[in-house]
Amino acid sequence: MENRLPARLITALAQLKALNELGITLLPVRHHSPACAFATQQALSQLQPADILIEAPASFNDLLLDLQHPDNKPPLAVLCQTQASTIVNDSEQESETSNEISSEDDKDSKKKKGHKRIYSAYFPFCDYSPEWVAMRFKSTNSLGKLPHVECIDLPWSQQVEHRERVNSEQTWETQSLQQERYLAHSQYIKALADKLHCRDHDEVWEHLFELDSTLELREWQTFFYKVLVWCAMSRLDYEKDVLESESALVREQYMVKCIVARYHFHRDEGSNSKINSIAKKPEIVVVTGGFHTLALIELLHEQLIEQPNKQAVKTVKNKVDAEINLPASAINTTPDESWLIRYSFDRLDALNGYASGMPSPAFYQVCWEQRLAFDNSAKLESESIFQVAKTYNSNSNNNVSNKINNEGNDQNLNAKESESQARQRLVIDFLSIFSQQLRQEKISLSNFITVKTASEQAIRLAELRGHQLIGRFDVMDACYSSFLKGSSDNGTQSFHRLLHEQLGGSQLGQVISTGSTPPLLAQVYDLIKSNRFKLDDTLSKTAKLDVLRNANHRQRSCFLHLLAFLDVGFARRLSGPDFLHGGQLHLLFEEWAYAWTPQIEARLIELSEEGSDIYQLAIQRLLKQREHFDEQAQKQSSAQLIGLLIQASMMGLTEQIDNLFEEVKDILPHDPDLGSVLACGQHLMYLWTGKRFLQLQDDQQLIDLIAQIPVTSLFLLSQLQTPNDDQVRGILAQILSLRNLLKQMNLVLRVTTKMVDTAAHLHPINNINSDAVQDFQNDSDLLSQYHITLNRLLPDWQDIDLLLGAVHALSFIDDISNESQLSDQLQLHFGVGANAEQAVAYLSGMMEAVPTLFLHHQAMTQMLDRLVSQWDKETFIALLPDLRLAFTALKPMQTNELAQQVATLHGVFSTEVTQFQGQISESDMLKGLALNQQLEQVLTERGLIGWSGS
Repeated sequence: MENRLPARLITALAQLKALNELGITLLPVRHHSPACAFATQQALSQLQPADILIEAPASFNDLLLDLQHPDNKPPLAVLCQTQASTIVNDSEQESETSNEISSEDDKDSKKKKGHKRIYSAYFPFCDYSPEWVAMRFKSTNSLGKLPHVECIDLPWSQQVEHRERVNSEQTWETQSLQQERYLAHSQYIKALADKLHCRDHDEVWEHLFELDSTLELREWQTFFYKVLVWCAMSRLDYEKDVLESESALVREQYMVKCIVARYHFHRDEGSNSKINSIAKKPEIVVVTGGFHTLALIELLHEQLIEQPNKQAVKTVKNKVDAEINLPASAINTTPDESWLIRYSFDRLDALNGYASGMPSPAFYQVCWEQRLAFDNSAKLESESIFQVAKTYNSNSNNNVSNKINNEGNDQNLNAKESESQARQRLVIDFLSIFSQQLRQEKISLSNFITVKTASEQAIRLAELRGHQLIGRFDVMDACYSSFLKGSSDNGTQSFHRLLHEQLGGSQLGQVISTGSTPPLLAQVYDLIKSNRFKLDDTLSKTAKLDVLRNANHRQRSCFLHLLAFLDVGFARRLSGPDFLHGGQLHLLFEEWAYAWTPQIEARLIELSEEGSDIYQLAIQRLLKQREHFDEQAQKQSSAQLIGLLIQASMMGLTEQIDNLFEEVKDILPHDPDLGSVLACGQHLMYLWTGKRFLQLQDDQQLIDLIAQIPVTSLFLLSQLQTPNDDQVRGILAQILSLRNLLKQMNLVLRVTTKMVDTAAHLHPINNINSDAVQDFQNDSDLLSQYHITLNRLLPDWQDIDLLLGAVHALSFIDDISNESQLSDQLQLHFGVGANAEQAVAYLSGMMEAVPTLFLHHQAMTQMLDRLVSQWDKETFIALLPDLRLAFTALKPMQTNELAQQVATLHGVFSTEVTQFQGQISESDMLKGLALNQQLEQVLTERGLIGWSGS
């Protein structure tokens, strides 16, 4: 086989043998491969190395004790972060701030820090990760010591610096440190997949490696030889520039430096030892991604064999250090910070986008556990047989001894068969559970016969493909063939989703709290558990909270609102009263969807830089938003403050609620923006509606603010200037909003004492009209004061028909004017000689203010009908869009009722209107065809024909 390999690979294999003679063993692995993990375990057990060096950032060495702690259970991950700041030269700054005078300190500095950004990366582990197996290997070596375990990859911060320097245009923030897209994109593997009739590189990998028997994997040298060839052939597809841009080369140089350092440490230690002549040569085992192994072999051979003297090694080391520490012109990073966090199978699954994952981690987890169980049982049986053989040998009973030895050989011959049977039972169990889930979710009516058929197909497919064990693709193909009826892409999304979930899993790891765990993360995790949220996996769950009647549920609601306010990502409200936006206020329950994911832990670690207490962080966020309003010159915005008050109420931050109440009380009388006051008033009504829900203790405090809204808003309304055309609709919206708000407040204020008594608590308004104040104090009917203010504005609005129509309609509906007065206004705007455009604007104002007015007063409909009948065709067509817009305020049933009224006026039955069918003549069709051709020509000339979809 070696004769058919590329010359570079043949040379590397010879170099590897030379390195093995020096005591250096390289194990090329695929990340999260059960087969590689088992072979790694076998190699370590046989070699009993003094050093185990692992491809992981060197900054992880501080976490080794946590990673090796027996109570930490995969899946888990190390979250690594570095904070980077861009570097801006003085010349760049001067071009941006040429009109400003910089300080002396700025002139003296050559560079300044710019925008800060956090770069994050995950390094996940599962039970069958080769790195995890190596990291937790505990057997004592030949020197009587536990092996020295060390992470030897380039620190994350230096990877960020290097990659940004080499490829500054690349945009990436969060990625896996174990990316294997090299393997996925290798032309060699694509060709191999075609030859083996495999769908992708995952199926090729499983076919060649994962389905080897346990007995074959015990021969780890043969297994890793195949893995090395596979990965090296993939490596040969890539140019040096690509590897450089991905930081592969500089990482490999750093790993070699660490390996060489450990080699010289042992060599120097051996030369100083008095018993060096009898000491066994220590083994160094290096566990890295197989993609890097070829380069590591070549670099190690160059430094340890071709240039064995220390001076040459030192020269190479300096060269590596210079490359790694080369100053970046675009970015500066802080040292790595790393934390051990829980991870999950769904995040580990390659099908969910994880760059380095094996697909279907839940399936491979049970396969891994089964392999370990089989290996342990096989070892126990072998030890028992050979112990008996040893006893009989000592008694010189050769016949019995030979018989027992033959039984041991038969056991090895039958081991593959028994392991295959165990895998078949595992697959049958999986298919049974999958069938049950299909029935429960009503996706398929599968039964025992279907499971039997699928099991037989999986077994036969494995035999057909030459698999010693049933693999993932065998199971998937059997599921598609047996459980699906018809095409696999015809309405089968639910089936695909469920199969993916069953193979992928949602298991969440376990990480104990240690001194290295950020206090904020530990606090939130404990609070979530104390609030009885389930954290066993990453599946989305639902919590229904009776917040009005159950104090514990109210406390849970406050906690969820607090986490949502900080964008932690733990929970999302599905339904329930929304006092910030006024939605679903009639509901008594809240419903939340929640799930604990690794991203939540990453977010909490990121927030740990701001504080260690989740409640203090929420308060800080509130105060920052308050400061942000000030910076935007919104000091007098009562709407902004009341929004913060509602958020504080929903989070249960009592102290902040009182402070914000006082601020709103001070600012509201002086708020110069009518829109802001109206928004504040609406939010106050939301608060009044939810005062029990939000557990607001002081009703009078809230009533005082509600009573201040009419005073301030009516004053601001009275001060409105004559609007221009662009402002008219905004003024109309404010008029309508204020009326609705006053009607709501009338109900609230009637349960209190007279408005004058309430107003005694209020702040005076600067420059307010004294007559208006007297009006407010003499009449508790807010709508009367509202119309008094509007009537004072009417002289300035005589030419604004939209506003006139709205005010006249509101005056009539609120009993300020009578039907005779309204008819006079209608006659003026709809009668003989009325301007058509002004009439439609007047109609629009009426319809927006009181949409049902025409339904209950047919005389108005008659007047409008007479007006429209006087228009010529051109006028009608010109005003038709505005007419249609005016009547959109009606609901469909109301539109139908009005249409019936108009039909009756013209002596037409409603059935004749609804059943009318227009006749299209041949001439009309030809005109339409010609018009369509003209339109296509225009679109073609303007380059829009593709946009039209023609």
